[in-house]
Amino acid sequence: MVLLDSSEGGLTPIYSMSAQGEEVVHDQPNGVIILNQSLVLQKVTRSQAGSYTCEASNVEGDQVSKPVAITIMCKCQPLYSRC
Repeated sequence: MVLLDSSEGGLTPIYSMSAQGEEVVHDQPNGVIILNQSLVLQKVTRSQAGSYTCEASNVEGDQVSKPVAITIMCKCQPLYSRC
């Protein structure tokens, strides 16, 4: 994937994220954060396991990343009882 500098003629790509072919939507209260070309998953559950991709689009075309497999093995526990 090529990231073009936004100062060069407005070719900045628009990014979208997908999981199992469905668009992932920014939902910060539920721990899904999309910021520029980054996806952050907080409060992860087993239902979020699967294949994730990123698509970049601009006037020159579209490009989809190779899929990344996310596996959730168990429920995370806080390190300290006060957490």
